[in-house]
Amino acid sequence: MVVEQESHTKEKRYVESGDRIRKARLYKGLRRDELADAIHCSSGLIASMEQGVRALRYENAVSIASICGVRVEWLFTGAGHMTDKEAVRSIIGQMQNLDVMWTEFLRHVALIAGYTMQEVDRSSASPADVHSPYLRFVKDGDAKSLSMREVNVFISEVEQHSGLALQMLFDRKKGG
Repeated sequence: MVVEQESHTKEKRYVESGDRIRKARLYKGLRRDELADAIHCSSGLIASMEQGVRALRYENAVSIASICGVRVEWLFTGAGHMTDKEAVRSIIGQMQNLDVMWTEFLRHVALIAGYTMQEVDRSSASPADVHSPYLRFVKDGDAKSLSMREVNVFISEVEQHSGLALQMLFDRKKGG
């Protein structure tokens, strides 16, 4: 029974890696014989690996990944993204989500202090701050425009006036 399960798991892994080999080959627009020539093996070996009959060895995974422009980790294990381009897109999407969450956090901090928050046009920002969005906090006609570096000071001011421990949350956001 255990041997049967191990055999089934092994076959499943071979088939899954074979599917990834085929996807990688097609992503590059290669026929089996072209991929085989590029990695110095027979087209029969490529066919056997794609069909899940033969295991994908790590050395072959490295060669195929290099030729096809896919990530070795994905080809060999199925983990992660197929290409670096997909991985970068995913990271950018995650960063954008964090920026949205951070902006919402700051909006709540401003509300606690009785301010409203607005993003400000960065076209007049100094070269050192061009990558940091400026924020304007407005309360009773008093406006404070802050770079992201100055937000830390603002949070401390809010903390002093409201008695809340916001600095700890800010430090977590910075990773410190």
